[in-house]
Amino acid sequence: MNLVCKTGMCVSCTAGQACQPTNPCRTGVVSCATGAPVCMENGNKGAGAQCGPPQSCSGGVVTMQGACTATGTCNATMMQCPSGCNATGTDCATCPNGQTSCPMGCRDLTRDPTNCGGCGTVCPSPDEKTGIATCVSSSCGILCNPGFVECSPASLAICQPTVWEFEDMSIEGFRVVTTPTAAAKLGYSSLVAHSGKFSLGAVIRATGTGLSRGYQIGPPFCGDKGLIPGKGAVVSAWMYIEPTDVKETFGQASYWGIRITTESGETLVKGAPRGYNSWFLVSVPVPAGDARLMNFVLEGVFAPEDTRLPTDWTGNVYFDDITITVP
Repeated sequence: MNLVCKTGMCVSCTAGQACQPTNPCRTGVVSCATGAPVCMENGNKGAGAQCGPPQSCSGGVVTMQGACTATGTCNATMMQCPSGCNATGTDCATCPNGQTSCPMGCRDLTRDPTNCGGCGTVCPSPDEKTGIATCVSSSCGILCNPGFVECSPASLAICQPTVWEFEDMSIEGFRVVTTPTAAAKLGYSSLVAHSGKFSLGAVIRATGTGLSRGYQIGPPFCGDKGLIPGKGAVVSAWMYIEPTDVKETFGQASYWGIRITTESGETLVKGAPRGYNSWFLVSVPVPAGDARLMNFVLEGVFAPEDTRLPTDWTGNVYFDDITITVP
């Protein structure tokens, strides 16, 4: 019973049993005519019967689960979603007013830095220690922490430091920017400090009569690619001169100051030290009418008293509490 013969062997097969053929909108029965059970179509399911895969949503388009037609075909309706698909990809999203459905859920594209102006549009972000990325009216920007100012152009997404106190026991990016130079080595120092515990120290070996009598020391400015607003800005630094021997002298052409670069050119202001081993302040205002500060360097020259018989000057120069004051 319910057996058929195939190549000399009995095979189980129940003819006439209902089965589901490949077409989900057709009905079928089992045929044993081949010696094996085969599902044969024998009619259409009723119009409107569900067929095909479950409802899904992708790319902002929802595809309904299919419905069978009177002729035995599966017809799936598609519909554009006004707010995109929901996070699970099963239906259109229903986001609150002002929000759009994104793969990670509903987002406000006017102020979400990770979806600014479009789903997945991530705003460039500065270093997390200096500021954060922002999105305002669907446009990217940055907000710098206190002690930092935004570099221009805005596409750099860089917050430039405006305060250097060296209390993190590093030279905070300062470097010697000219060669040859009298600044033999830079490092943070705990030997003297204007405030706090540390300062930036430069070992000085001023020799000969040329460029090796002077130094220029400065920080990287906006990644060496940009500038900062400079209208009304003032660059200041405290300085301290320490000779190896207090008997060491230098000529009247010697100076210690700050040189800034703006759109109108360079401005150098020299300090007025009261002598060795004493802090003195140097401040350089951006020239009136200028609006862009491009960089600054701490600059000094240990000019010899007699250029015919120049004597060396050795010792240290310290710098502390360096600031850019921006209105």
